[in-house]
Amino acid sequence: MKQLEKDVFLKDEFLQSLIDTNIIKQFSLIYQPNYTFKTFASDVKAVGQVLIVTKQHVVALTRNKGRQAQKTVPNVESKFIEEINLQLHKQLNLTLKCIFGCSVLPDGKIAFTNYHDCVRILNKDGSFDSDVKISDYAYDIEYINKDDTLILTSDRSNITVIDMKDKLVKKRIALDSVAYGIAGTDCWLIYSGREKGIQMISVHNESVQNIVQDEMPDYCYVATFDNNIYHTDNSKNTVTCYDKKVTNNGHS
Repeated sequence: MKQLEKDVFLKDEFLQSLIDTNIIKQFSLIYQPNYTFKTFASDVKAVGQVLIVTKQHVVALTRNKGRQAQKTVPNVESKFIEEINLQLHKQLNLTLKCIFGCSVLPDGKIAFTNYHDCVRILNKDGSFDSDVKISDYAYDIEYINKDDTLILTSDRSNITVIDMKDKLVKKRIALDSVAYGIAGTDCWLIYSGREKGIQMISVHNESVQNIVQDEMPDYCYVATFDNNIYHTDNSKNTVTCYDKKVTNNGHS
């Protein structure tokens, strides 16, 4: 206990000596403003001026005489159909009977209608891909790119829709006439309807419009190009061209 009291006494003497010799001091930071700046904002009207100085500058323009390039349009000679020579590209052995229609798919595969019972699909190289069984007779065929479907016509007064994702019959659309050749776009399909003439059906709401009211023979085909519709007549061996305004443009 005495040792503790001695230690405390020594510490106390040490602290007291620091105080007596002014070694321990307290410092305070005090800001004293310059009173000159109090009147600065009111005395100074502007810190400077921004001026636009206009100087005359000499610009030299040089001109080169341009040369106009001569454009030539190649002279394309028109040919008669008799002058066009076709070359055999590939021959396919389908081992099917009564093939009336075919359609080339975007991936290069080809779909054929076997009139009695199926649609046969071949790969691009001609090898077998698959058969899609159908219950009605199939005549012509058309591919709808937007819906990825095949459309089949039939002389049983209906159209068959095949979904190409699972290669199954999706639905059948009843018609008021038979349907032979078919062609069209993603929105409308045009088909030969025999006694109903040339018909057009909507892909979306299945509404039917009559394009040409003339009665057509059996087994006729249709094709479209630009604003024209081409219709075959096997009884006369002719092709008739119509425009979208339903005007007969002529025979060939």
